[in-house]
Amino acid sequence: MLAAVAGALPGCAKLPTRSSAPPARPQLESLQFPATTGIWTVRATASDPEGRQVRFRVLLNGAQFPSEITSTRFTGSGVPLQFDIFLPGPGNYRLEIQAQDAGENLSPPSEAIEASYDLDWIAIRQPAFPIPSDRITALAVLGTMRYIGTEDAGLAMFERFVGWQYLNTANTPLADAHVTAVWPYTIGGQRRPWIGTMNGGLRAWIAGQEVFCNTDNSSLPANHVTAISFSTHGAWIGTLGGGVARIDTTAWTWRVNNTGNSPLPSDRVTAIAHAANGAWVGTEDRGLAKWTPGGAGWTLHNTGNSALPSDRITCIAVDSSQNVWVGTDGGGLAVLRGTTWTTYRATPSGLPSDRILSLLAGPERPAATMWIGTPAGLARFRQPGWRTFTTRNSLLPGDTITALGYAYLGWPLWVGTDRGLVNFRGDTGGAPSPPVARFRP
Repeated sequence: MLAAVAGALPGCAKLPTRSSAPPARPQLESLQFPATTGIWTVRATASDPEGRQVRFRVLLNGAQFPSEITSTRFTGSGVPLQFDIFLPGPGNYRLEIQAQDAGENLSPPSEAIEASYDLDWIAIRQPAFPIPSDRITALAVLGTMRYIGTEDAGLAMFERFVGWQYLNTANTPLADAHVTAVWPYTIGGQRRPWIGTMNGGLRAWIAGQEVFCNTDNSSLPANHVTAISFSTHGAWIGTLGGGVARIDTTAWTWRVNNTGNSPLPSDRVTAIAHAANGAWVGTEDRGLAKWTPGGAGWTLHNTGNSALPSDRITCIAVDSSQNVWVGTDGGGLAVLRGTTWTTYRATPSGLPSDRILSLLAGPERPAATMWIGTPAGLARFRQPGWRTFTTRNSLLPGDTITALGYAYLGWPLWVGTDRGLVNFRGDTGGAPSPPVARFRP
């Protein structure tokens, strides 16, 4: 029997020993969500206390994956490594990674990323995904960039191969983390989103400069911004209590329309959408107002002078045929085709609810596909009928559909809910169109 002796025996090489300090818990970031190909692109970073190189083991639903590959190649301590994971098929997945040094010391597993997808849907959830909150309030898409507004954590921006960026109260002068509206503005090829907030005013780019506008330092008429819409005439900013602020994006001058200086029926503006022949403004309690350029001025639509089913307007979308779709709070969905109003109600149509929270118009002519968000699920209207998606028949994480947006590449339809974000590949009704959404929770 040999006794344990400290140190090396005379004439023998000292055997390598494991370090007592494993690599730090790695950071895991999802870059590209699994589509029908099942390829999940992620980026991992881990630091080693002794500066050694590390490699990563993939854990899928708690088991090492894939079994034929034990780990990735080595990378420097603290150096990000991007790699693809080929999932075996549609299903529910929990992804974790561990860092391993050359001595085979393993770190604790990373924070998990959970995703579910099938041939049509993929669900993206916080906290594991880098979305700062599951409470989605606004969506906009420009090219490959996705802008995701949240109720309590500011704006998240995602672009493949670039990853995630964030604008919030901690890293910008943004005065409120509750995002109510976002518009994917560009200037000089640079992406400079305009952001509206619940109580903190507006983040904008004016004359090439980032500015944070409120009632104290600008002509913004109220700090509760409800809508942002751009046209060739400039930017229109809807507010709750102050009417509409119009910003000329050439001269960068402000003009405010309210009940005191214009026919606008209410200062409590909830939605704005631009058509080819003017701007439509929805109000919380007094119906619709249409502004036509060239001196024609304002035209009012309400329950007293039209077939509009409710004066409580929640969202507006204009389709490719210039039909105006109007969501209401309790009156269902109305559409103005030419001079004729048509109303769709939960009974007898296929609407899940008469409360409309968000609208998105497809690009088809002459009959566009319409996507309608409600507190009771997502509806798709396309002639000749309706289809409804809920948590019971799809991977929607929640039935309260707060925001909708189209992507130009990849998974086209993005759906925001109060419990997370999903992509819908399925039959979305044709090529994507610019985003039109309701930007309130």
